[in-house]
Amino acid sequence: QLVVLAIVLVVLGWLGGNASRGLESRGMSATDFSFINLTSGFDISEKLIEYDRNSTYGRAFLAGALNTLLVSVVGIVLASILGLIVGIARLSTNWLTSTIARAFVELMRNVPLLVLMFFLYAGVLLQLPRRENTLQWLGGRVLLNNRGVALPWFKPTATFGAWLPYLAAAVVVAGVLWYFRNRTLPTTGRPAFSFGFVLLGFVVVAAIGGVLVKPLMYQVPFIDGLNYAKDENRRFIGLVMSPEFFGVLMSLVLYTGAYIGEVVRAGIQAVSKGQREAATALGLSQSQSLQLIILPQALRVIIPPLTNQYLNLAKNSSLAIGIGYADLFSVATTTFNQSGQSVQVVLMIMASYLTLSLAISVVMNAINRQIQIKER
Repeated sequence: QLVVLAIVLVVLGWLGGNASRGLESRGMSATDFSFINLTSGFDISEKLIEYDRNSTYGRAFLAGALNTLLVSVVGIVLASILGLIVGIARLSTNWLTSTIARAFVELMRNVPLLVLMFFLYAGVLLQLPRRENTLQWLGGRVLLNNRGVALPWFKPTATFGAWLPYLAAAVVVAGVLWYFRNRTLPTTGRPAFSFGFVLLGFVVVAAIGGVLVKPLMYQVPFIDGLNYAKDENRRFIGLVMSPEFFGVLMSLVLYTGAYIGEVVRAGIQAVSKGQREAATALGLSQSQSLQLIILPQALRVIIPPLTNQYLNLAKNSSLAIGIGYADLFSVATTTFNQSGQSVQVVLMIMASYLTLSLAISVVMNAINRQIQIKER
């Protein structure tokens, strides 16, 4: 292993030195990142921060990184939910349910992600009705056309900052309840009260603050002219997802959800059959057995491979450039083409994805340590 590591370091050193000499011969430097303070000169269709064509390359890169972070975090949450449902359905005794789940898994796992992304974007989302024939669900609260998907949403008001102390107090209350809940575990082997009571304490304190300061405003989207309506700050009313964002998100969720489903199925099957029989002997229903006996033990097997799927989802988001979503890779490619700073931009891309991957790994490793069997 030491020999292999030494060889890798030598090769990397040679490549780095060769690239540095090549840049120096052209009057450039691999360590010069001053270009990020120059005006970018290009627009970004979707951004979470204020940005225009007069902003710097650095701000453009930040906007792209936040877009990647958004689609990764939301994708991880939705893919986890879908994977859990699919994994349980794969083991269902109902023939139709298990067959549909198996067909979904086989289809998603055997279709390239980029092909799935193109199909959902060009074959589904762009083929939706035009503005004048917008599909409306739930009494017009959910809108769907070829300009995107619009949902009702809560938007922060000017008093949102005044709500933060109440949220902090809610966290403190939940922490205190959690402490008293687990204080009896070492002696009795069971908590003093259910987790729902802890959650209720958090919700009550946060809700009291919400009633007093009104930090959020409920918005229902609607069509105004050629597009979804915007407020005085030129922001969409409600939650509006563009076809590009929705296409990337759904393709990542469906693709990764299929793999997570297999991880969940394998984890459940790894639990000893005797555990299921013991749960049945205690009179527990199938849902109670799954929730209280099977899944808690299966998590010890599920978490390690689940981490790999989360990492894959985050890195696969770079394929969003294929359908025009302005993620980190897309913005970085435009920056590279306009600035000519190839090595620096590639280093920034590598550092960004490395940071995201390490953050996911740290969180999942912490969760994995918490669920492992504690030896005395």
